[in-house]
Amino acid sequence: MTVLLKKTWASAVLWLCLVLGMGAVFWQVAVPDLWQRACWLGEWPVEEGCEAYAFRHHPETRPEVYSAHVQAHVGDAHAWTALAQTLWVRQDPDLDAALKVAGALAPFHTTVLLARADLALKRSDWPVAAQTLVALVERGFGQAQPSLQALMQHPEGQPAVLAQVRPDTRWLDAVLANLDAATHPATVLPFVDVGVQHGVLKAGTLLAMVDRLKRANQWADAHALWVTQRGQVPAGLYNGDFESRALRRGFDWEWAQQAAGKAGMRVQQVSASPDPGLLLQVDLTGRGALPVPMVSQVVWLPGERYRLRARFMTDALRTREGVVWALHCAQGGERWASSEPMRDTLRRWGELTLDFEVPEQCAGAVRLQLEPQATWEARAGMTGSLYFDQMAIEPRSKDAP
Repeated sequence: MTVLLKKTWASAVLWLCLVLGMGAVFWQVAVPDLWQRACWLGEWPVEEGCEAYAFRHHPETRPEVYSAHVQAHVGDAHAWTALAQTLWVRQDPDLDAALKVAGALAPFHTTVLLARADLALKRSDWPVAAQTLVALVERGFGQAQPSLQALMQHPEGQPAVLAQVRPDTRWLDAVLANLDAATHPATVLPFVDVGVQHGVLKAGTLLAMVDRLKRANQWADAHALWVTQRGQVPAGLYNGDFESRALRRGFDWEWAQQAAGKAGMRVQQVSASPDPGLLLQVDLTGRGALPVPMVSQVVWLPGERYRLRARFMTDALRTREGVVWALHCAQGGERWASSEPMRDTLRRWGELTLDFEVPEQCAGAVRLQLEPQATWEARAGMTGSLYFDQMAIEPRSKDAP
């Protein structure tokens, strides 16, 4: 029994020595590497004990430290991208070599893409700059959008960016939907055209571009894009029968939104019962001044002679000088034509017609708007209701009476 116990203890001591020996070897060989890695990546433990090791995230880490690290860890993508970033910040001539390796190890790393785009822009390498900036935006790096927008408007860089538009493109809609306010829409129209061809632009983006072109007085381009976005549209007034809910933008009907407590009017599309369809109802409340225009639509009229016609009805309309459909140039200016003033019709439908010629200064873009005949009545407000249906603007030949 004593001999057996002695052998057991001897075996236990032998195994303990073996384990301790292996632990000592592990501590001497593996732990320093693990500790170094933890310090390098900024992982635990980093509060203390990292003084002897390089710290990848430290802003004062020198390129030499990264170079030494990548020589010992050739496949460390994090180290290579950090080295490339440090060289990029310092504008070091060794950046090209480091960027080549970092790009091979981490081709879509944000740092790699940013450094590559910066170098390409400085060297006027437009294809590389376009491809890299597009990659950044496609991956959700919104800070790259201003640089990409600038390249889209650059005379030499624009073709390279256009070449990046494909049927599976996602970046173009995001960039066009977030254009800088100072960007003139005409400069990016080539991208709108190719985006429409590939079907990669959303309806809201196209409508926003129509509104941008309108604000820039680019009426022909705005209307052409409107037709593209809405499909085949009739010439003259759009939605003149009010059967579709007004978008209140583009080349559809628009009206002002007033504060509820001081609204001088309310506008809505209501049922034309007992007739089918809808009609436009304008209620004047008398609680505040009327906006001018009350209701309006920009109409593209490339010809010269036209006729406005409409059906209208009023109910309990209290006005001294009446309400008119007036014509202005779309870019602004004084009224140059208007219908006969509408007054109370005692809920009876009537017909309205107006023959007019489009002045040259309008350049084909006319705003038809409902407004009081006299400006003082707009300030004073009115009461009553007006109803409109079957409105149209049609070309009129020179021989027509």
